Amino acid sequence: MGSCRMVCAALVMAAASSLQGVTPDQAGSYSGTIKTIAVSASGKTAVKSEMQLTVAVDNTTTITIGGTPQGFLTLFYNATDGFCWLVGGTEFNFLTFNFKGSSIKGTGAGLRINVGPPEFIEASTSSKFKLKKQ
Repeated sequence: MGSCRMVCAALVMAAASSLQGVTPDQAGSYSGTIKTIAVSASGKTAVKSEMQLTVAVDNTTTITIGGTPQGFLTLFYNATDGFCWLVGGTEFNFLTFNFKGSSIKGTGAGLRINVGPPEFIEASTSSKFKLKKQ
């Protein structure tokens, strides 16, 4: 397990070294929708929610999905793209997105964990979102 953590840390540090901060053109408030599909033992469900993403030049970012502020583990930007880990309750998601003019398009993948007992992966999720600058 320790070697896995070291490899992950090395990958994150390598990615971070090739990234820079958000550009003034990217900064601003974006809003739109996110569609998330969850697959579990009981079947497949799809949920469409409102999503807001606010990016500041100092790299502070807030993401709200369905009115709920999301917690971050990591967030990185480069000139055209961004990616982040989100933690919200028992859900862990990895989002990647692309800045295109005044909009953002992105995808996500994640897991919903039952914190038990017993602990197990309750569902896997995939998401797509499109946001427009306000």
